[in-house]
Amino acid sequence: MGATAVHDRSGIQEYGRRVVPRSGLRTGAWLWLVLGWMLALPAMAGARIGPLTFLVRRGATIAILAVRGHTTYHWFTTDRPPRLVLDLRDTTPEMVAHPVSAGLVRAVYVERYGPGGLRLLFNLTRMVPVRFTARAGYGRPGRLEIELGREAPPPVVHPVTAQMRAPAAAWDRATAPEIRTRLRTKPVIIVIDPGHGGSDPGTTGPNGLREKIVTLSIGRMVARRIDATPGMRAVLTRNGDYYVSLRQRVLDAQRHDAALFVSIHANSSPRSPSVVGGAVYMLSEHGASDAESGMLARTENAADPTIDGVHFVRNDPRLNYVLTDLLQNQAIAASDSLGGDILHYLAQVEPLYEPRVQRANFEVLRDPMIPSVLVETAFLSNPTQDRELSERSSRERLADAIYDGIREYVRSHFPGRGTREYTVRNGDTLSGIAARSGVSVDRLRAFNHLPRNDIAAGQVLRIPPGSS
Repeated sequence: MGATAVHDRSGIQEYGRRVVPRSGLRTGAWLWLVLGWMLALPAMAGARIGPLTFLVRRGATIAILAVRGHTTYHWFTTDRPPRLVLDLRDTTPEMVAHPVSAGLVRAVYVERYGPGGLRLLFNLTRMVPVRFTARAGYGRPGRLEIELGREAPPPVVHPVTAQMRAPAAAWDRATAPEIRTRLRTKPVIIVIDPGHGGSDPGTTGPNGLREKIVTLSIGRMVARRIDATPGMRAVLTRNGDYYVSLRQRVLDAQRHDAALFVSIHANSSPRSPSVVGGAVYMLSEHGASDAESGMLARTENAADPTIDGVHFVRNDPRLNYVLTDLLQNQAIAASDSLGGDILHYLAQVEPLYEPRVQRANFEVLRDPMIPSVLVETAFLSNPTQDRELSERSSRERLADAIYDGIREYVRSHFPGRGTREYTVRNGDTLSGIAARSGVSVDRLRAFNHLPRNDIAAGQVLRIPPGSS
């Protein structure tokens, strides 16, 4: 059954739930908290949203989102962590959100969601009742009001005939859950970017192993794991030994409405062949974390002679202005979080060259709306790591680590995606579950942080995808 949109005079529609306009709120003695929104993005089709303001009073917090034009929205909540997720279709942001604390709201983040949509994540102090109201603007922008923390009034019961009530009850039960499930299971798109390729071999190890071969192999392994995970889908910027410009890699991520961008590389040290370890980099708007990070970024950027800045910014000073602001808030914060998750798992399979996410001005990471990181898997200039990278088992371990970091990020930022779960039954063994799931016992145990092979009936295990 297709989704049914309910229209009202505000121009805001909710799928599967009627929106009933109510009388205006009184604002006397309210505390107003305003986010630092900035009007900067060019107009696009659909509604324009922003600014967002907060009202706090008597234990309730009301978020008010200005809406210009027609849009549809869907929302759901999660208990762990306590969060309200609001998805808006066909919308253009007139805002750049900075994390803010207002009453019951710890922070607000904005992410790209689906074709032309946005997702607003409200991190809450605790789970509270949620109530939505859409209001018409009557010549001014309409608004969507989200009331947190105040119990909804009891419903008013009117006598009706059984014939009148039955269709409404059937619609509530059948339509709303179906739509919610469909929206929640929309896959998260992760672009995997195997570095270099074709005429650009990247660095070459002492035994002749070329970086472009290593990155493609690991990239394919990561992509297979992602595609085997419900709620996630991988897109490779290249799936063969051919050249792809840095600009085209960014364009591919934008064209697929990617939620994440992960570029995979192998490192080289000009100082000493003894240097080893993995590292993760993110874009910096203020320069590199250190001289080596800056040199690495210049080396990677030089692989594309056509790049001379972000293509969609060069001739648009307004978008260039918003890029500067975006680089200071949620996109950078999300990249840092994603990079930290990947580093955590890399540390379990190899030494780390840098224990924290490093910052450098990589051209391939320059999309203002997509959290992006560059993973240096190991040092090809080191004879030992060069030999390890030539072995499939070593590349599989690195792919596991990168995938596990991505999955961890998706699991915490996109509720309902990134995991398969199995509830242990009487008579189950860890080896039996692993065999049925197509993974090794060691991987299943590590994935669930189990110190031993002991499991109990009723225990919920998270199932990683197999390597096949």
